[in-house]
Parts: sequence; structure tokens; C-alpha cells
Amino acid sequence: LEAWASEVLIQDVLANGEVDSASDSWATPMSPTEIPNGRVQGRLRELGGCLNVNALLRNGQDDSVMQARMQRLLQVLGLPPQLLPQMLDWIDIDSLPRTGGAEDIALLAMTPSRRAANRGLVHVSELRQLPAMNADYWRKLQPFICALPADTGVNLNMAPPELWMTLADGISFQQARQLARDGKANYTNLDAVTAELARLQIGPVAQHGLDVGSHYFVAESAILLDGIPFRFSSLLAREQGGVRVLGRVRGNW
Repeated sequence: LEAWASEVLIQDVLANGEVDSASDSWATPMSPTEIPNGRVQGRLRELGGCLNVNALLRNGQDDSVMQARMQRLLQVLGLPPQLLPQMLDWIDIDSLPRTGGAEDIALLAMTPSRRAANRGLVHVSELRQLPAMNADYWRKLQPFICALPADTGVNLNMAPPELWMTLADGISFQQARQLARDGKANYTNLDAVTAELARLQIGPVAQHGLDVGSHYFVAESAILLDGIPFRFSSLLAREQGGVRVLGRVRGNW
């Protein structure tokens, strides 16, 4: 599975450069492949069309642009605004709670008790431990966020309308659908994005934290071996030197 994924991602760069969209070859699932006593099939899922929680801080300092986008996302989804300061308290290095936030004093009072990580997220599911988070809020928020290195931007070619709405105040869902081209966006660079925003009289929008390509992918496999189904996922980083495996889990990443 990983060999197939690496080859597909390398060939995609050779064909399209550093631009990624839903029409690229990597978006086509792996054909079912027979193996001894079983069968394996898989697909690639990119991790660029999401709001990176670790980017809320840059070099340990508040990133006001990214935090404003997260604030808008919470508003779009109808989620409590205190989730933002609680995210920040979870990933910043100090123990001072922000207004509406939650550091160790509040977290230790929970059942079960816990402490703030005080580092970037390793996996986005850590946010399920925030005091203001519940199962319904998590179900709404999880499809739109991810945990990647802080300098990883949002791939607007893969972003759903809800994320386009975070770029500036007052963007309607209808405008966001136009910008996302109903899931078929294929902007070749950020200048093309800026031009489209201007055409819709939206802006100015900072290009900071935005991209038209994806750098991290998850290879997801469905394996049938001796009649028993298995699911595995591998986190992949596509770099200039090729594709690197960052982690593997049984189940979904």
C-alpha cells in the first residue's frame, strides 16, 4: 500500500507540480490487489483541506490571522467560542489560562483528571479532552481541522465551503461554494485565488497560511486476509526527496 501511495504521489508532482486538487491521480483509489490468502485495496486522503490547529501559534507566539480563521469556523459551525482559547491553552507552553481557556487547574478538576499538553498536537483527537468539547461539537468540528506542522497551510483546492468562509468576515455560504467550485477547485497559485476573491468583492485576504497544494496524506487500506477484515492507515509526508512514512496505525488515522 505504501509503495503504491509513494509512486502515485511522486508521479503526481511530476505531472502537476505542487498543485493538488480532487481531479489529481492520487485521488483515484488503488485497484483491489490479490495477495496470498486475501486481497488489499486502498486510497489516499490528503490532509491539506483542513484548518491546522498547530498553526494557531507560530514560533510559540499567537498567530492572529489563523486564530481569526478558527474563530470564524466556530461561528460558522455554531460552536462555543471558548473552544478557541482552550485550544490555545492546550498547545501553548505556559500554564497561564487565557480568558475562557483551561490550563492544569481546570483540567485537573475534570473526571478523569488531565493536564494540558503544552505542545503542538500530535493527533487532532486530543481536542476531545477540552472542557468545552462534547461529542456533538466534536462531530461537527472534526471534519474541518487537522494537526500538522505549524507552517502547513490550508490547501484551498481541497477546502470545503465552510473553510472558505473563514478567510474573511461576511463570506456567505453561496460565495464559498463558488470559490470552492463545488469541490472541483483547481487554482494554480494564490494569485489566482486573490483574483477570484476580488471578482466576488471579497477582501483583502491575507495569503498567510494558505496554499494550493497538499504535503501530508493518509494511505488507508482495507485488507481481507484468511477471511478476516483489517484496516490500517499510514501517515505520509511528500517532500522534495520523495515520500516519507511518519506513522502507522491500525484503523483510521
